[in-house]
Amino acid sequence: MLPVWTDDYDYETGDTERSRRLCKLRAEGTTHGWAQLSEAAEETEEDGEGMAVAQRMGASAVLSARGPKPQHSKHLQFKHLRDVTVGHHQGQISAVKFHPIKPVLVTANVSGNISLFEVCKDNTNLNLKSKDSFLQSVHFPRFRLENFDFFDDGNSILASSANQNHLYTYDLLTGKVALVRQPIVLDSLRMRMARLSGDGSLIGMLANSSDIFVFDFKTMEHLHTFRGGENVVDFCFAPFNRQILYSLAVGGAVNTFDLSRCTGQDTFFDQGCVRATCLSCCPSGQFIACGSNTGIVNVYDLTKLSPSLAKSNAPTPVRMFDQLTTSVSFVRFNNDSQMLAFGSAVKRMSGRLANCSSGSVFQNFPAKQEHFASDKFTTCDFSPNSAFVSFGTKQGKMRLYHLHHSDVY
Repeated sequence: MLPVWTDDYDYETGDTERSRRLCKLRAEGTTHGWAQLSEAAEETEEDGEGMAVAQRMGASAVLSARGPKPQHSKHLQFKHLRDVTVGHHQGQISAVKFHPIKPVLVTANVSGNISLFEVCKDNTNLNLKSKDSFLQSVHFPRFRLENFDFFDDGNSILASSANQNHLYTYDLLTGKVALVRQPIVLDSLRMRMARLSGDGSLIGMLANSSDIFVFDFKTMEHLHTFRGGENVVDFCFAPFNRQILYSLAVGGAVNTFDLSRCTGQDTFFDQGCVRATCLSCCPSGQFIACGSNTGIVNVYDLTKLSPSLAKSNAPTPVRMFDQLTTSVSFVRFNNDSQMLAFGSAVKRMSGRLANCSSGSVFQNFPAKQEHFASDKFTTCDFSPNSAFVSFGTKQGKMRLYHLHHSDVY
């Protein structure tokens, strides 16, 4: 996909002042104020210092070049934009993601289609394109798409399905589609879920409901198998460290698997969970959010989970959101972990945006005039700098919003 703009953002006259602020941010540390550890707590958690340092290093990389944050804890300035996917509704949206570099929205639906739409002209000109935004699409026959991930610096996509034992890769530059067959070690097993590590070097495949097989993505060499105690409903690689995976079991058990010490795992239970449904790890690796069928979303600070506390299986969430009345279908952090999107596909317009700093949801989102819409949200994503947030629906439509607190895509 060829560049469609010239980005002068990095050459503006404010670069010197911006660099000074970023240096100050790194010097002060990156743990959010609403999740700061007390001195006493820090002294009792020396055993987990290595993990905490790695997570803070990841947080520094994520927070180093981000825009301003929401100024009001309960009121969000936003604008509902037109659906850029009009004319290309082909079934329920199963996954939606913004391209990590270009201002492009990528959607996947259960009919086996992946489509690309240009949102705006460049990263700083956030005006929606006035003409047709459609760029390209690809169809995978008899392939019910469950998820997709970017790799190769955003130039390629890995598509996975919950009802097929093979994967597809799609090169965005050449349009080439390649079939990735299931590794031999999984021949007698059914692959239910696949996830790529943040750097695209490792792939995890969920089979037998509770076993996560980890492979080198290029060679498909089998590296390790992590075995959970019960059915896994979701899992992901830690954004800051490809050696670490998090999984969520149906009973609420959150497991931390580490490839560097394959003999053990850390486990804690999501507080009050009846039946778990989904999880999400923030880009910095500091927080993890767990959703359940009761409509509750709990957020945990992983830097506060000392070995002794993890063994007690009773950590307290730093934030709890109970605004939904039906099962949580998705949770998603924005780039700096200040906002959390979550929603339910059971009830119409059951999507919420929360301010993690204050622990409250934005009361004016969605807008009152949208409450009578029939859309049921199935998935969502933030753009790299949180200028946009998009919700996919059961009806195959997209609900796209511009968040005014950020002026960079």
